[in-house]
Order: sequence, then C-alpha cells, then structure tokens
Amino acid sequence: MKLISVIIGVAFFLAACSPEQRKEMRISALKSDENTNTKKCPNCDLSNANLTGVDLRDADLSGANLSGAILSEAYLRKANLTGANLSGATLIETDLEGANLTGVNFTGANLNRVYLYESDVTNGNFTGANLNNARLDKAKLPNANFTGADLTEAIANSSDVTNGNFTNANLTETRLDQANLTGAIFDGANMTETDFCLAIMPNGVKNECLSP
Repeated sequence: MKLISVIIGVAFFLAACSPEQRKEMRISALKSDENTNTKKCPNCDLSNANLTGVDLRDADLSGANLSGAILSEAYLRKANLTGANLSGATLIETDLEGANLTGVNFTGANLNRVYLYESDVTNGNFTGANLNNARLDKAKLPNANFTGADLTEAIANSSDVTNGNFTNANLTETRLDQANLTGAIFDGANMTETDFCLAIMPNGVKNECLSP
C-alpha cells in the first residue's frame, strides 16, 4: 500500500512539472554518473541542452531532438541515435566510434574533429555541416548527403559512401583512400588535393595512386 502511494505521488509530481522542468530532469539524469539506465532517453526533447564532456556510451537517444545541443568532447561510443535530430548541434571532438547514427540529421552542425570511426551513418544528412578534420575511417555512409558540407582535411579512408551526395561540398585535402564511392555525386565540389588512392570511383572503377 505504501509503495502504491509513493508511485502515485511520483506520478502527480511529474504531471505537475512543466515541460521545461521535465526536460531539465532528463538532462540531469543523462549527466549522472550512475548506472546506464539513466542514459536512456528515446524520443526526448533535449534541444539546446549542454552535454559537454558527458559520458553517454551505449546511451539510447534514438529519435531524440538534440537540435542546437552542445555535445563537444562528449563520449558516445556505441550509442544509439537512430533518427535523432542534431541539426545546428555542436559536436567538436565528440567521440561517436561505433555509434548507430542511421538517418541522423546533422544539417548545419559543427562536427569539427569529430570521431566517427566505424559508425553507421546510413542515410545521414550532413547538409551544410562543418566536418573539418573529422575522422570517418571505416564509417558506413551509404546515401549520406554532404551537400555544401565542409570536409577540409577530413579523413574517410576505407569508408562506404556508395550513392553519397557531395554536391558543392568542400573536399580540400580530404582523404578518401580505399573508400567505396560507387554512384556518388560530386557536382560542383571543391576537390583540391583530394586523395582518392585506391578508392572505388563513382563509375565503379578503382582509382590508381599517384606517384609522389
């Protein structure tokens, strides 16, 4: 009986909280160093949240609204962000190794020096995003949209970018060694000193390496 009263009391407390208060409670839970159960917040509204440096490894943030959020230097290895909205978010030096980022919206996001090693960003949208010095080695990026994105000095060696769209993207000194670019579009892209050594080009033919 006492337990039922407590549960009812908690329910009334949450109902009395404003949406902004509930949002702050979710953010506090994500920042907590307690067990991983506090790291589950699918479909949550976390827009403009400051999660700088927070440990979110294995977190479930699928479908979450993280637009405008600050996640710089956060640790999100193997996290599930399927279908999340990260438009306009700041992810400078964020660790997303092995994360599930299928269908994530990174439109206009700052991903400077982000770490996406072996992450799955199938159907990801990077339109207008800043990916300077980003690491995308061995990432899964089929159908990813990089229209107008800045990938200056980014490294995406051995990545799968089949049917990717690089229209008007800045690929200055970008490394795509051994990447699979079958069907990719590069209309209007700046490919100054872009490295395609042994990459499979849009026409399906493997590129040769230029001699130094």
